[in-house]
Amino acid sequence: MKRLDLLHSRKIFACSKCGNTNFSMFSKYCGICGQPISYQEKAIKREYYCEEIKLDRYKRVIECPVCHSKNIAGDKCSVCGTYIFNYCTSYLTGNADCDTANPGNSRFCEMCGEPTYFFKKGILKPWNEILDTEKDNDYKSIIL
Repeated sequence: MKRLDLLHSRKIFACSKCGNTNFSMFSKYCGICGQPISYQEKAIKREYYCEEIKLDRYKRVIECPVCHSKNIAGDKCSVCGTYIFNYCTSYLTGNADCDTANPGNSRFCEMCGEPTYFFKKGILKPWNEILDTEKDNDYKSIIL
């Protein structure tokens, strides 16, 4: 590999499955791939999963990800009825007590590992499909 400069690079926590390094401070699972987080894993480089759905500081969508309307009433889009929060699907089915609103790029709940509403509805693509379409290999993680 001949990249000795990587030995002195700052190492950060990363998911051992997908390379994600963006976690909230209370995360138990990776929001991208659903893998339980091991804070022992560290990476030099990371995978970058851009936030596909823009949220405000309260984790509400700025515009509906389905119909792109800005008419939002309550917790749903007033035009098409899509939830404006990326809820854990266990909250929406009512059979569990996880009511986490996840970041806009989370495919899995950071607290329980269940799929999120945006992923289950097909608004977010699977994480490995996004990496397969990337042409730039500079984002590949090196897990230590």
